Amino acid sequence: MKRPSRPTQPTDVVPSEWVAGWRPGPFRVEEPAPFRPWVAVVVDAATGWLFGVETLDQGSGPAEAAGAIVKVVKTQRPKTAAAFPQALRVDDQEVAAALREALGQGVAVRVGPTPEIDVVLRAMGRVIGPRDDRQSYLDNGRVTPEAVARFFDAAAALYRFAPWRIAQSDNQVLRLDAPTFGMEGACLSIIGGLGESHGVLIFDSVDDFTEMALTATEGEIEGQGAGVPILSINFEARKNLPRGLATEAKRHGWPVAGPRAYPWLLSLDADGHARALAERDYECATAVLEALAGFVGAHGAVFEDEPQTPVSRTALIDRLPGKPSVTLTAPHPEADWNWLDGSPLDAEYWDEADTLADQFVADQVRGGRSAEWLRGAQAVLDDLFGYKIDTSGGPPIGWTVAQVDEYLLEYFPQMSGIPTEEAESVPEYLDAFFAWLGETGREDPAVARELRRRITRLRQAFVQLANGPAVAGSPRDLAQVIRTSGIDPSDETAIAAVVEEWAARLETERMPRPAATGKRWQWTPGMPLPEPAAPCPCGSGVRYRKCCMPR
Repeated sequence: MKRPSRPTQPTDVVPSEWVAGWRPGPFRVEEPAPFRPWVAVVVDAATGWLFGVETLDQGSGPAEAAGAIVKVVKTQRPKTAAAFPQALRVDDQEVAAALREALGQGVAVRVGPTPEIDVVLRAMGRVIGPRDDRQSYLDNGRVTPEAVARFFDAAAALYRFAPWRIAQSDNQVLRLDAPTFGMEGACLSIIGGLGESHGVLIFDSVDDFTEMALTATEGEIEGQGAGVPILSINFEARKNLPRGLATEAKRHGWPVAGPRAYPWLLSLDADGHARALAERDYECATAVLEALAGFVGAHGAVFEDEPQTPVSRTALIDRLPGKPSVTLTAPHPEADWNWLDGSPLDAEYWDEADTLADQFVADQVRGGRSAEWLRGAQAVLDDLFGYKIDTSGGPPIGWTVAQVDEYLLEYFPQMSGIPTEEAESVPEYLDAFFAWLGETGREDPAVARELRRRITRLRQAFVQLANGPAVAGSPRDLAQVIRTSGIDPSDETAIAAVVEEWAARLETERMPRPAATGKRWQWTPGMPLPEPAAPCPCGSGVRYRKCCMPR
């Protein structure tokens, strides 16, 4: 059943309004076969009072959902007509049409966001979710102890390889093909490199991985899930396992590689709810774990030095029924090691920036700008977006005066690769760009005018800084060295030689040590500036722009 697309922001509440909706229920039905039913829910918009919940049969659609909502509404109809709702808000056009026909003109049915329903269902899930002591690896006899034992064996073997210490990032995803289990072009991510829970996440595709990562980066509401299905294999300390799982592991004596190496298999739907596991799920997880252990043992170096062509390894899992084969390929052909440099959200921001720049340039062409002006403007926009996305950590639009100040007075003089002799034209390009943002409604016109006034006021100070000497070791210093060397910019061999010589010179010069201020690292003039996506010099293990980089 396809889940309806729903906005997440509530609308203005109408007096005497009730809210209704249908969603996957926060529970599952075990007999005759496990499934997760959908439910219809009705609540009071003003107070959040729950009027009723009706469970729908498998295969139900909008008409059945409307019928269940009508049943709740009529059951709750009070004796006094004045207390009956004047309006009913739903988030599904088909359900709304059926409700208008069933309820008549006495109730105004309107379509709008219904976040109140999600709040109720999350609360229900916390109350009626599976008890800690009832969770089981064996799942009421659906999984045999032998299958779980094989899963524990494979998990222990992988844990000893500690692939999260080898992978540089959870963005270094592998392609996973396991025909026996219906996996083709799936995506495998190794998690735990920054000290969080160790494990493996399996997605149906690279697109699903990106969707999950964007959801996590943007801080979606807790309890809504990743938006895509995930097969998760986590390693936990025994004390962190649900009580039922910990009891079973101890009783059966299944092997673990250490006190924090108890494996836990979860199959999560798009809403973040766990579905019932079968023996086949454990066989699939066992096969993937064995194949990954073999891949890391044979090709672990691939995570440090990306190969010119992807590296593949196929494993035949002899001890599983049917001897399934699993092929792992690194990098995933659709995602080289740099595909999400920074974060998945950065990749989305850069896509937006590219579109924005193309639209701006197209409008300037229609306005009669010269080819030389357009080339200069494009270079400045690339540099501007580099600051906004990679350094400031924000989208390409949504500018503040403070960000314009930082770009002109701090970022450009040291981080920009734009030639010094072209710096005087930068304020002109910026003024045209922000004017265009205001004229086209992409920025608030009043904000755009203030940004343009700020650029004008800072012009003299900017030009003075941009024409000054670059700090040794900064990206601008390297750009100036390359330009003054007189080499052909398209000659990669010559460029590499200049960069190597420049780096060697920096090594031999006495460079000031970082100035520490408590736990926070501060840059000292004369030092190379860390790249925003590089590990922070303070030693936290977090990217510099997410840690000590000035905002």
